[in-house]
Amino acid sequence: MTFLSEFKEILDEHDIGEKEKSFQPSADKLSFVYQELLSIGFEKVKYMNDTMNEIMFSIKDMSDREHELKVILPSNYPFTAPHIVADTPVPIQSSLSLTTIVRQHQTIIDQHQDLFNCLDDLDKHMRILEPEHPKRSELWRKIALSYHCSLYLEIVDPLLPFNKPQIRLFGSESRVENLRRVWDQAEWNKSLPLHTNLLTIFQLVPNDKQEQEDYTNASDIECAICYSYKLENGETPETICKLCNRGFHSTCLYQVRSFMKTKQSIV
Repeated sequence: MTFLSEFKEILDEHDIGEKEKSFQPSADKLSFVYQELLSIGFEKVKYMNDTMNEIMFSIKDMSDREHELKVILPSNYPFTAPHIVADTPVPIQSSLSLTTIVRQHQTIIDQHQDLFNCLDDLDKHMRILEPEHPKRSELWRKIALSYHCSLYLEIVDPLLPFNKPQIRLFGSESRVENLRRVWDQAEWNKSLPLHTNLLTIFQLVPNDKQEQEDYTNASDIECAICYSYKLENGETPETICKLCNRGFHSTCLYQVRSFMKTKQSIV
């Protein structure tokens, strides 16, 4: 904030409007931006570059989570709207006013506290496969289940995050059929967190033999060779052994087979 303090002192001591029009950035633009920052509050400015064409704002929500908003000002601002970069569940509408943009950002953050709480709770209690580093704008999760199954979950309405979400199930055909059956028959409790509903629904799933199987223990999702889930190329262990019911990366299986062939040829 040293630059902001020095910049504020300069503007307070000098009438910037009397500077030559050829000065870049223009005196009028600097003065206009300065007045907007006064209205917004300098305490919300996290960063601003020396040319004042890139400004990062930061606000804390009710749970002390930080939300950043970056605006990139064009050379002819305020006659052209700035470029907005923000990680929000809904987009911020374009505006010629920084004050309006920051106010929109604050409103969106305030309106979606339940959504952030809901997804944070889900990330904390479930085994999230994707995205690896969830953003506030991402309303979906791929969640690991037992027996090498998984579900893709997406919140339909960001303002009503505790409603029953849309899901897609992945795994062997018979297991997906069993999981889909209990999902369709289950009662959804909007007063409970998402993870509690999911654990209740998938904890006891009857199979073809009417035996109860627990799908909430996702401790066997890694490849049985390299003990990781996702490789650098994005590959996941989708090859399932019928004997041990463990998953393997195709790449790992290929490397093992190549090693065994090489070993046999040497012997």
